[in-house]
Amino acid sequence: MKRLRLPQAIALAIILLGLTASPESVREAPANELVRRIVANELKAQDEDHSHWMYRLEVEDHGKREVREIIETKYGDLSRLLYVNGRPLSQEEQQKEDQRIQQLASNPGEHRKQQPSAHR
Repeated sequence: MKRLRLPQAIALAIILLGLTASPESVREAPANELVRRIVANELKAQDEDHSHWMYRLEVEDHGKREVREIIETKYGDLSRLLYVNGRPLSQEEQQKEDQRIQQLASNPGEHRKQQPSAHR
């Protein structure tokens, strides 16, 4: 069964509340409790979710387009540059990326330092 993400759960709760509320009988207390339970359940599920993902990210900045492969690890995200402006890396650039990744892999503490505070 697919688990809903927090925004989806909140939207579903609002829709359900709209369907159950009627002008004759306003059930505010039970509706508020339902929303609280849904949000608490989703936050708990997010905290317990230790899955890691791998994906490609394309970013354009100042006319330079980069494609990176991102791998989520328990120490934070690890990225590998694949393309610059649609061009694959040269052999030398690939070696530099390999060395950078090897350095991070052999020193998880350094990897943690390079992560944005949201990943810590």
